[in-house]
Amino acid sequence: PQVWMMNALNVTHSGSTRLYDMARLTLARQYFKESRHDRDFGSADLFHRTETVDALSANLDLEKAVNGGHTLFYGLEYIHNLVGSTGEDENIEAGTVVPGPARYPDGATWDSYSAYLTHQWKVDPRVV
Repeated sequence: PQVWMMNALNVTHSGSTRLYDMARLTLARQYFKESRHDRDFGSADLFHRTETVDALSANLDLEKAVNGGHTLFYGLEYIHNLVGSTGEDENIEAGTVVPGPARYPDGATWDSYSAYLTHQWKVDPRVV
């Protein structure tokens, strides 16, 4: 079984300031949950494994027109992932459940920070 959820909030501001002509802030969350339940044919041992990933992100994109057909695009992004991973081993004949190995390190995190800058120059309005 699997669960996947994504939420995003976008806020945009258009208006000429010293730093930008357009700014867009995006805050997002993705949540993913997956489980596996398996056993060998004829075996009393049923293995349960569950993984979750909670991904949070913040992204700021800015755009600024400058002299002579030049436009700057720049921004920042932060991403944080939190991994949950558990395992249980069940004996379906005895009805017992004990902790089992997880597929991934439970509570593991991953973070990413990035920035970008790009330049666009429209040489002539007649040039596509």
